[in-house]
Formats: sequence, C-alpha cells, structure tokens
Amino acid sequence: MTSEDNFSHDQVFGITQQASLSAEEAAEYLGISALTLREYVRSGRLIPSRVVGHKKMFSAQSLRAFKRIRKA
Repeated sequence: MTSEDNFSHDQVFGITQQASLSAEEAAEYLGISALTLREYVRSGRLIPSRVVGHKKMFSAQSLRAFKRIRKA
C-alpha cells in the first residue's frame, strides 16, 4: 500500500456520510472481500443498518466506526 492509497473517509465518501452503502461498497471501503463482509455479518461482527429486499445496506457511520475498531 502506498501513501496514495491512504484516503480519509471524507475524501472517499464526501457528503455521503449519512448515506447507506451496499455490501459491495462496504467491502471496498473496509478493504475486504465481499465474502469476508458476509462472514462478518453472519458472525454478528458487522450489522447492516437496513435490509432492502435481499440486499443488506450499511451506514457509512457504522462502517467508519468498525474500521477504526479493526485498526486498534
């Protein structure tokens, strides 16, 4: 990973801080695979903010908090 890869949350998401992200977007933000994200959801480590049909949506705020915890 280079310093060019270290973007802040605001640089990546801008004004979408309150937005819901799809599982694919959430995995990308966390830097994990979609499969790993699904395992985190199954194990209860990560909880979707809402479910739309079969799609799980994640709040940018909860993802930011989860990412902070993972780095600690």
